[in-house]
Amino acid sequence: MTPQYYLAELAKPEEIAVLVSQVDFEAALAELVPSVSQAELSHYASVQARFANETINSTSKKGKGKAKAE
Repeated sequence: MTPQYYLAELAKPEEIAVLVSQVDFEAALAELVPSVSQAELSHYASVQARFANETINSTSKKGKGKAKAE
């Protein structure tokens, strides 16, 4: 028997009623561990800044149409 089947077919309403409070969220938040380290986050920020600057610099050098030769 799967949990899905039990909850959908056999469980009584009082067994599936869930009350979640602010304290529950705070307890869960206290147990969270970041999936990205501070070093990785800094690395990603520097890569983002580098590519953002390259994109800005490369688009500012391009014209907006064809120039006519004089």
